[in-house]
Amino acid sequence: MHTISRATLFVLIGSVLAMLNSGCAGDDLETTQAGFLTELEPAQLSNAVLGEYSPPHGGIAGEREAEDYLLKLINQDRRRFGLQPLKMDEDLRRAARGHSREMIALDYFSHFSPLPGRETCRDRIAGTGITEAEVGENLARLYIGGSPDWRRLVELAHSKLMASPSHRDNLLRETFNYIGLGVIKGYQDGDLGLHITENFATRVFEIDEIKVEPGPTEETYLVRVRGRQLDDGYASLQVDRSPYDWVPVACDSEGRFETWIEIAADSGRRLLSLGIGPDRLGHRNLCNEWYVDTDRPPEKARLLIPTN
Repeated sequence: MHTISRATLFVLIGSVLAMLNSGCAGDDLETTQAGFLTELEPAQLSNAVLGEYSPPHGGIAGEREAEDYLLKLINQDRRRFGLQPLKMDEDLRRAARGHSREMIALDYFSHFSPLPGRETCRDRIAGTGITEAEVGENLARLYIGGSPDWRRLVELAHSKLMASPSHRDNLLRETFNYIGLGVIKGYQDGDLGLHITENFATRVFEIDEIKVEPGPTEETYLVRVRGRQLDDGYASLQVDRSPYDWVPVACDSEGRFETWIEIAADSGRRLLSLGIGPDRLGHRNLCNEWYVDTDRPPEKARLLIPTN
């Protein structure tokens, strides 16, 4: 066993930065260097932080065991407060790992990224799929001197996040039902430790498929959406958030649905939204959104991130 001379944890949300100090002891931790990321070309770096680049020699990678253990700790606390456990989502995990990798590679610690298209938490989550009704993000980094025990590091990070009111609010928010965790090992000023990103989402719909195909006439596209509604209320599929251009979403007894809507071809980029409201004619909260570029062929028309 090695005595840890110091342990520094930073937790961040919004504009609030809390620096907390503690001590711990632990066993050896398998280590990997993050330095290779700083040597990549810009295009390679973009792919690396998105999880699409394979690090050389088994370099820095998401620590799945640590992430699953952190999820266990989070859900233990949620159950203690009478809340439903969060489900791990692989797309949210990918976004969280990407942000942790990026912060290590570019040597910063913030919710706001310097990379175009990844500036905010919502941008990064949208980059893995369609947007969610509500998203949140917690950040933590913990680097220590000595040889740490990763379980103790995860436990310490979680306990400090729970002790911070703003982070605790995300961890115990009743409306959140999905989470993605990115626990990444790295070095900082000669010390070994972890960067942690926690991405939260309120998912009202589970989307199985979004398909754009030619419409019944050459002047139209047909957008089909198949999935399951997870919350009560009357759902609709809307175009450009219009109160007039929408179709109802009819679900079976298990909440499953398949619906479609026609949009005009060659009409530029269109915003499609899945909404849910208290009644068919009442206000609808826009829960999931994505873009369709009708100037492209149908098979290339769906956009995950809006482009200028």
